[in-house]
Amino acid sequence: MYVDLHGKSVHNGWQLFKNAVSECYFKDCRSMVVVTGKGQMKEEFSVWCFNHNFISEHELRRDGGSFIVKLKKKG
Repeated sequence: MYVDLHGKSVHNGWQLFKNAVSECYFKDCRSMVVVTGKGQMKEEFSVWCFNHNFISEHELRRDGGSFIVKLKKKG
């Protein structure tokens, strides 16, 4: 799954991110790409991931404005 949050407000981005993670998890996706851009949302993104129960890890991609998010297995 690919989620583009670039250009959204931080609050709207957070809401869209949470919904996308849940959708992905319940569809048994293993990972997703999330575009945050290089602003405030990027700075907060790690906190969002660490506090979400469905996420096992996340990694900033080389472009510096998007992340690969790996999800836990259902169970």
